[in-house]
Amino acid sequence: MAEEQKRTVSDELQQGIFHPDLPRIPFKELLDKETLIEDATIIKDFSSDWGTHDLALLRVKLNDKSTTTASSSSVVVKKISELITKQSFPLYGKLIKRKSASGREYFDII
Repeated sequence: MAEEQKRTVSDELQQGIFHPDLPRIPFKELLDKETLIEDATIIKDFSSDWGTHDLALLRVKLNDKSTTTASSSSVVVKKISELITKQSFPLYGKLIKRKSASGREYFDII
């Protein structure tokens, strides 16, 4: 009888690794393109050259191939977090750039 594979905390929380077998695409290359968002996760308190913030990691289908991308846009992170909670994936979405009332540009997902 085959031994059942044990799942660990690291498996479940992914330790920041999100589909390492898939190619990554820059977030900006997906702007204004409707894509199938297959899966997502949020990395809390991610450290980068721009400080510490939450990061949304997305597995998307582009041109019939799965790939991954990331966004630290607070709007995108908030929406993706809500969709994860609702277990909404897969679903279609479009990454866009918006301007606030003050003229500041930010990224959103619709």
